[in-house]
Amino acid sequence: MKKLLLVLFALFISTGMAFADEKTILTNATSGTWTGDANAYTATIDGFKISYEKNNSTSDLVAPSNDHIRVYKNAKLVVSGANGETITSVVLNVTAKKYAVDMTVSDGTNATADATALTVTWTGNTKSFEAVASEGQVRVKSIVVTYTSEGGVTKKNADLKFSTETINIEQGVDQFTAPTFSKETTAPVTFASDNEEVAKVDANGVITLAGATGKAVITAKAEANDEFNAGEATCTISVFTYNVYKKATAIESGKKYLIVAQRDGNTYYAYPVKEDKKYGYLSTGKIEGNVDEVKVKNYYDDAFTFETYGEGYSIKDYLNRYYVQKESHKNFQIQEEPAAWTVEPQADGTFRIAMNGYYMQFGEGTYTSFGVYTDAQENTVLPYLYEYYDAQSGVKDVTVNKAAENAPVYNLAGQRVSKDTKGILIQNGKKFINK
Repeated sequence: MKKLLLVLFALFISTGMAFADEKTILTNATSGTWTGDANAYTATIDGFKISYEKNNSTSDLVAPSNDHIRVYKNAKLVVSGANGETITSVVLNVTAKKYAVDMTVSDGTNATADATALTVTWTGNTKSFEAVASEGQVRVKSIVVTYTSEGGVTKKNADLKFSTETINIEQGVDQFTAPTFSKETTAPVTFASDNEEVAKVDANGVITLAGATGKAVITAKAEANDEFNAGEATCTISVFTYNVYKKATAIESGKKYLIVAQRDGNTYYAYPVKEDKKYGYLSTGKIEGNVDEVKVKNYYDDAFTFETYGEGYSIKDYLNRYYVQKESHKNFQIQEEPAAWTVEPQADGTFRIAMNGYYMQFGEGTYTSFGVYTDAQENTVLPYLYEYYDAQSGVKDVTVNKAAENAPVYNLAGQRVSKDTKGILIQNGKKFINK
């Protein structure tokens, strides 16, 4: 009997009997190096190749967001192992009940939605899981894959890790402590920074700041070997200063303003419409309390430029896109040519910003975004405008009218000086900073 047991044990070792393994793959924008466009986005994350493709969908794809990818109706989601793994189960964790949608898999089976569990689940046997959204859209925040490796032997996880995945540093204020790096794999690890002006990384994974503000994603990668799967890990370094904006009481052509609302004891400031969109409501960032000063990290440009146009002002964002109201929607439309908004200051410090009988309002119902409407909506408020403020000099940003740009220039002592003089200068009765 003992001999039989030994024979069976030896047979078990020699044939490499398959054991199922499980891996959770995050699909957010920072989980891997995503590449692509409106037709297909793809990334290799923790040893698995993930892509979602426009396929037969009528909707362009949205680049991976901070917490999910969007697989629209008839778009395709593909999951496959980088090392020939056999996939036996896929569970898609979605962001909300309405995004738990049945999907049709390429082998003829279905991935079944469970709105209560916020999942879409498939079981089977495949090298490449390919599923098409049946209706609506599936917003996938993570994918749980059960699999066995090629040859029936489950390889170990490479387990590449930075001790901290996200680091935010206010330049000149916060002290930077480099994260430590660890791994389980015996394969070589390579390191790279996508922005070496902000942060660099050496061959051992030691990260140092390089002096500039901005964001740098540090990536560690290891290829598969006989014992370990391929692996990847990232650490995002954000180095910033704050741009300060304060309440404005009047509009000056050429200046940049934050569009701000205050309601229910909180302050909200608008973001521009996403780069790949031609229309939309203005989503907002939230600050607790009714504040007269808003700080925005300098690598975000959330301000809007107001310029004299016709009988009013055009409004454009950092991409030089103009915002208009075409009487077709309650949101903003984007175009290349300017159009005139009327901007009227109100007694409470807000502004009535209007076009074509529609005017800008914040917070319809329970929403925390800006739209444009013909009548006052439930619970809405008018916006404030906050202008840039140079905290070091105590002088607000000033734009000189082009028609008077040749006017005499004076320093703070009242002496006439060259326009090239450095420091705080005065022209047309207004201060500006010449750096």
